[in-house]
Amino acid sequence: MNCKDFISYKLAGTDRLKSMCKLIDTIYKKGNNITVICPDETSMAQFDDMLWKYEQLSFVPHLCSNEENASITPVVLSTETCNINRSSVAILYDVSPDLESLEFEKLIYMYEAKHEEQTSKFNLIVEKLKSSNINVSQYAQSGTGSWEKI
Repeated sequence: MNCKDFISYKLAGTDRLKSMCKLIDTIYKKGNNITVICPDETSMAQFDDMLWKYEQLSFVPHLCSNEENASITPVVLSTETCNINRSSVAILYDVSPDLESLEFEKLIYMYEAKHEEQTSKFNLIVEKLKSSNINVSQYAQSGTGSWEKI
């Protein structure tokens, strides 16, 4: 496993997909390739649509993994855990893949505290990480929208 860092963001009332788009935009602007691992085609299509509509003044070049030129696109949406665009960062959309099979330096999971299923998936991921040498960083969103390390 190449992963060195796992970073989680616990949202407090903000829209998860929009927050993920903002995070992707920030990571992309820092020069990183990103893979978003989606649980299914429907979720991937939803996220694709959200990235196109995300912000008028900001464009995040992205493709789905089954599209031509995905391997040379900075942001790839995929239902697979493969790293076709040599991403350093993987964002876990709503899935708990086998973390041992992932070939990314950083894994990011953003979840809403009010959703039990997302919180349960987060807890499963953290349990898997306890037996590895991965640095775990956790952040919680405050009522004002800022991030605080927990």
